[in-house]
Amino acid sequence: MEKTIPICESCNKPFSRYVLIDGKTRRLKRRTKCLDCMPYRNPIATRIEVSCTQCGESFTRKENDLKRSKNHFCSKSCAATYNNKKYPNKRKLTNRCKQCNDLILSRDEYCTICSKKIKDAKSIVNNKLSDYLTRGDANRYCSIRDHARKVVKDRPKKCVACGYKTHIEVAHIKEIKDFPKDATIGEVNDPDNLTILCRNHHWEMDHNLLKLTGTKRTRTSNLLIKAQ
Repeated sequence: MEKTIPICESCNKPFSRYVLIDGKTRRLKRRTKCLDCMPYRNPIATRIEVSCTQCGESFTRKENDLKRSKNHFCSKSCAATYNNKKYPNKRKLTNRCKQCNDLILSRDEYCTICSKKIKDAKSIVNNKLSDYLTRGDANRYCSIRDHARKVVKDRPKKCVACGYKTHIEVAHIKEIKDFPKDATIGEVNDPDNLTILCRNHHWEMDHNLLKLTGTKRTRTSNLLIKAQ
């Protein structure tokens, strides 16, 4: 197989993609122009020495970063000190909440209580189960299960049946498919309807081999299930 020699897009002359970088020869696969038309810029060589706006200490920074702002800081502490002096009122309660008209920070639009209410209103708690049944794929309950994990995030991370901790799952005591279509996600993911199980006990509960009733649990045998 013959090797094709690349041709420069600008001057139409053949060139080599092998470039000497930091004393090592490297091949630039995506290069389409020769070094005369598009010289290689070493990222180490593009760093420029500047002085900190706050403390005056010198440090190096990339050339592209210098174009973003006229002020440059050597650390986050210097940036915070400079901005606090320049904007002394940013931490004062100078703004009003759009919902309850209470005093809040100038950068905020709502107070903590109102923002939480708005966030809860936008959550899926009040959504109907029928909104998720329109999707025919197996992932139609993913958002419901994600919300269930948030409901039980403060519970001990262990199976309530055997105490296994390595791999656990959030299980619905009453399955999602058993709820009516007009039920809300808040009813499906009610804390009393959620429990934490390992994968084996989760499978047993889904196949009626393990029944959970509040804090009590009963385990039935395969023979008893087959006899019914």
